[in-house]
Amino acid sequence: MFGLNKKKFVLTIGDDGVVLSFFSGSRLKERLFAASPNSAEAQAITTLCDRYAETPLYVLVDVLDQAYVQHMLPPVSSFTINSLIKRKLNKDFAPNDIKSAIKIGRVQKARRDWIYMFASVHNVPPFSEWLEMALEFPNPFAGIYLLPLEAELMVRDLDKASEGQKRNKTAQWKMLITHNRVGGMRQVIFRNYKLALTRINQPVGDSAAEVLAGNIEQDLLSTIEFIRRMGFDEKEGLDLFVISSAEIKANLDLSRINATGVFLLTPQEAAMRLRLTGAAEEGDRYGDVVLAGNFATKKRHVLRLDTAYSGRLRKLYAMEHAAKAALGVFFLFAFLISSYLIGNYVSLSKDVRVAEQEKRQNAEKLEKLKKGEQAFPVDINRILGTIYLHDQLVRGATGALDLLTKFSAAKTGNVMVNGIEVNTGDLISDKDKKGEGKLSVTFSASMENAGKNIEQTLELTDAMVKKINSAFADYDVKYANLPGKNAINTQIGKVPDNKNITTFSVTIVEKKHAASGNTSNAHATSQSPAKSQEENRQ
Repeated sequence: MFGLNKKKFVLTIGDDGVVLSFFSGSRLKERLFAASPNSAEAQAITTLCDRYAETPLYVLVDVLDQAYVQHMLPPVSSFTINSLIKRKLNKDFAPNDIKSAIKIGRVQKARRDWIYMFASVHNVPPFSEWLEMALEFPNPFAGIYLLPLEAELMVRDLDKASEGQKRNKTAQWKMLITHNRVGGMRQVIFRNYKLALTRINQPVGDSAAEVLAGNIEQDLLSTIEFIRRMGFDEKEGLDLFVISSAEIKANLDLSRINATGVFLLTPQEAAMRLRLTGAAEEGDRYGDVVLAGNFATKKRHVLRLDTAYSGRLRKLYAMEHAAKAALGVFFLFAFLISSYLIGNYVSLSKDVRVAEQEKRQNAEKLEKLKKGEQAFPVDINRILGTIYLHDQLVRGATGALDLLTKFSAAKTGNVMVNGIEVNTGDLISDKDKKGEGKLSVTFSASMENAGKNIEQTLELTDAMVKKINSAFADYDVKYANLPGKNAINTQIGKVPDNKNITTFSVTIVEKKHAASGNTSNAHATSQSPAKSQEENRQ
């Protein structure tokens, strides 16, 4: 929840007071020290936290009363192990202790037991007083963290920054010694970056640099002898990091230490290796702010602890944070929807204005055209009808010649064509209707009796009808006054006597154009609307 926040308060609590470090990313903005909760310095810490009330507050514990115990637990399922840990914490530690556990790993052979590190801090004064004050700050409370466990992150960073100066790059053991203002001389030993041991010595009496350097050397030798009982072997490699003042560094003699890498650093040198800006200045003697700065730059930490109250407080902040995030998403969504709707409304309004403008312009054009039509000296419909009539007549004349050729080929020799009547169909004058002409040709003919008798003449006539129907299969063929026996669509006329002549007619009507009303003779004068004229031209 707070990992992505660049600004952080880290309150380091020790037996000799507290140090408040205010970081923005890797840059130190301010640091304050207070020896007791009732001091003026403690009030300055409260004022600074009030000024930046939105900045989360982390508590880093560097007191003496810490306990770390490694336990082997039965190989129960991962769902059951948490309840087993909770029972053991309640059994092995005091009710008032702040406690938790972190998994180290599992035994790779036999039963595959779980390996856990159980950690606790006694919630007693002066620590409890500082914690109570911290919980009263308006800042979001981010949890309680133990410095020996969190120092793992710093050792990893120092190890990486010092790779070029090591004799053994695969040393399994790492030791960090740091001189802190509120805690004293803190020793933290790791095996494969897992906490193996931590010790703290608080110098008393003479605090001269050479005396403190001698204390560090003696404590270091004692610690190495102690970890031998835990399985330490020089062949596995040991890297040693010491953070102290320049005076102590100058008086340290670690030639008796069989280490694969020894790195003596002042607080400023350590801050530079860890890329912390302003965390330490030249002449600084303590490493509290450097440890806090490295802790503040991490998004994830090793182990968080909580009291019952601080746990509820953190959950409250988490709910508030989630509510703010949800509200932010809601407002963002509402903003996007509103922007979309407003954009659509603006676009639609613009389209409506353009359409209305075009409508007005078209109405003005139509009115001008109507006035122009009224002012025209000749009726426009009559002109268009004349043009339409001309087109139809041209089309009809051309088609009639083709039909005459076909008819002449199909008739018998005793038939003579006397006349042709071409009809182009409907030439309407109502300008609101549509006229489409349908070509029809009527042949007026006369038949001379060419048979020996009436029966033969009728047979010749029926044969001619079949030829004409076959030649004009795509047309409607109608006969008038034609004699015959079997001709369909034929009106039976008078059978001609020998050497007599009978007149009849044959009408050929094209099928491809739909009829549209009554027909009128092509020689008549009529009117047709512009629409029909344009379509017939096409």
